[in-house]
Amino acid sequence: MKQLVLCVILVACKGKGDAPGSALSGSAVVAPAPIDAIVVAPASAALDYEKEPDDLYKVIFGDRVPVLPALSADGEWIADFDSDSTGMMIPPPMYVAIRRADNTGTEERLELIDDEMAGAAQEQAWDPAPPAPIAKVMKERGAAVANRLVGFSSLVAIDVPVNSNGEPQPASIGSYGFTAVETEDAKGEHLVVSLADANKLTVRQEVVDSYSSDEKPASFDGGSCSYRPLFGRAFQDRAKAKVFATVVFRWNEECTPQDAHYIVWTLPGPTETAITKLATEQLDANATFETLSTADAQLISGTTVSEPTTSRPFLIKTSNETYTGHEDDNLQVVMSRDGQSAWTSLTTKLSILPQNEKGRDDPWRVSSVLVKTAAGWKMAATTWTEPVANAKANADAKAGKLPATPAFTVPPGDAALGAAFAKVVSDGIDAAAQARGDLVAFGSGPGERTVGGAVLARGWNAGWKGKATITSSTAKLAPSGTTGWVAAAVSLSKGSYKIPFAVFAVFDKNAAGAWTLVHMHISV
Repeated sequence: MKQLVLCVILVACKGKGDAPGSALSGSAVVAPAPIDAIVVAPASAALDYEKEPDDLYKVIFGDRVPVLPALSADGEWIADFDSDSTGMMIPPPMYVAIRRADNTGTEERLELIDDEMAGAAQEQAWDPAPPAPIAKVMKERGAAVANRLVGFSSLVAIDVPVNSNGEPQPASIGSYGFTAVETEDAKGEHLVVSLADANKLTVRQEVVDSYSSDEKPASFDGGSCSYRPLFGRAFQDRAKAKVFATVVFRWNEECTPQDAHYIVWTLPGPTETAITKLATEQLDANATFETLSTADAQLISGTTVSEPTTSRPFLIKTSNETYTGHEDDNLQVVMSRDGQSAWTSLTTKLSILPQNEKGRDDPWRVSSVLVKTAAGWKMAATTWTEPVANAKANADAKAGKLPATPAFTVPPGDAALGAAFAKVVSDGIDAAAQARGDLVAFGSGPGERTVGGAVLARGWNAGWKGKATITSSTAKLAPSGTTGWVAAAVSLSKGSYKIPFAVFAVFDKNAAGAWTLVHMHISV
């Protein structure tokens, strides 16, 4: 009998250990799928079945061995084969795990070959087949799994080539390029999984960090268990609207097994493509803001709010500079709850002549609010800022080189929205904002791009909550009245001195009608 060998590298669960990074002092940790998170499988979709199944699978399932992973009809659950084995057992213990695609909740575990069965097989080989009593149990379990998987749809594997070292190489997903690159810096090892369009603009990205956990068997005396991220597999749904990827971790076999973590991305549709074009088109050297913006759009630079009446990028300040173009990366588009507005975050390298000054090679950050109009999508607000090293900002503030920011010359605007921002400053990032995995925040320093409200809250609530004062602000609503933004001058107390910051914050109303922070952009 041909025996099955199932060698599994278990994947890490979301939230284990302390992942580095904050909006104020680190890199992005997680970039969830923008616009919508979960695909609904077409009603006609169903499971595929292996054409040449392994003999052991045939014992369990007969001639209908399901092709896994598979997605539930509501798009919320992923079913896949898994194992607690870390070695080459023949046969291995294995089960079908059904886990939420958004990495929340507890897995449903359907045993196929349990530890006792696998252990007995090591002592008495199953040749040519398992003993009849064991085979009977296996068939019963296979039937239970088959019944549970009714309504699930097999995902379609994406061919991701690997080099001689087993490292994933670039792959094509339609017109998009998929990459998974291992990196290492002073903070540890990271896996950067990205999706770029035909113009090489990164439209989806997740950075998964290595981490340590104290959850381990009592017999393990090696200190904390460490987990190094590695790329697992990639798939698409049958409608080819979504990309699914697994991140696996290398870990000591004595450490505690971890649950699966999935990356789920929506491929850009026509609406997002139109918004992406507008968000990046504003950076073109020949951009005319009048044609890209609403008539009352706000171009925000510090506490200066300009109307869209210039054909030049409004933050190129000096007369001896010539702006020649841009190279964009890390774009995220998020739709409002009612679909009438959207907000984008983008990092970009601007080409400015003469030669960039020292420190100006860091990517600029661009945040925009866009609204749906009768003439199509238009920009309603945008801000461009370049990062300033934290050490420089602190030194300049101590030396009195950062004067207090002048007050806005435009009216304070919507009172309720302004009050929502004031509450963020005084009380911190609330639970509703922390629950938003798509909240992007730019800090004022180089590389400070964070995704996830919970990650932002750790930095903001520790360093800003109750320590900052709003010196001037203006709040404006989108035409829908359900999305709005605040531009504010904020003074942060550092004990013996204060640092003046400019903050651009976007809010969207939740189902209860309350303003919820959805994006933040901080600059010096």
